[in-house]
Amino acid sequence: MQQISKNHHQTNEWETDKNQKDFKKKSRRIKRIVIWVCIILTVCYAVYFISCKFFISTVEITGNSMQQTIFHGDRVVLSNQNYQPRQGDIVVIAENGTQLDTAIIKRVIAVAGQTVDIDFDTGTVYVDGIALDESAYTENGSTTKNEGMQFPQTVPENCVFVLGDNRDVSEDSRNPKVGMVNQHFILGKVTMVIYPLHHMKFF
Repeated sequence: MQQISKNHHQTNEWETDKNQKDFKKKSRRIKRIVIWVCIILTVCYAVYFISCKFFISTVEITGNSMQQTIFHGDRVVLSNQNYQPRQGDIVVIAENGTQLDTAIIKRVIAVAGQTVDIDFDTGTVYVDGIALDESAYTENGSTTKNEGMQFPQTVPENCVFVLGDNRDVSEDSRNPKVGMVNQHFILGKVTMVIYPLHHMKFF
């Protein structure tokens, strides 16, 4: 009986020692996993921070001035790395870039040196004397709302002329409160809609 008890005691010690070793192994494995997760999250955050600081950022859109292209509540990605405005780009303009005291999203219709004219009777926009075909993003002939700017207008150096795609409600370069926008105040070009998913698209 004593021998059996002794062997049983030794077995229990062996099992306890094995369980402790297994526990230590699992603990070390979990610790390594936690460390790697922390490292990966740190790297991801650093990449995201650097990207947002220097290359890209995201903005939630307020207002309906770009419907049916971009909608109220959409979240868009902006690219601002060495950005030079081009005709047709969709851009976000900082709140201090106009007298509206709010950030706005618009489409670049003309850049520095180009001359813009609008026939409000027919709703036609002309750039350098050529009528624009805007059917890809709005209805041709929809620019009938005169907000006070006199035309034709030549875009000054380092500036852009912008319009919203939803011309009936958009406050844009037709309005003296916006006028010609200095490109210094452009936060970036819209490259895609990322949210909501059913609105996702690239530009």
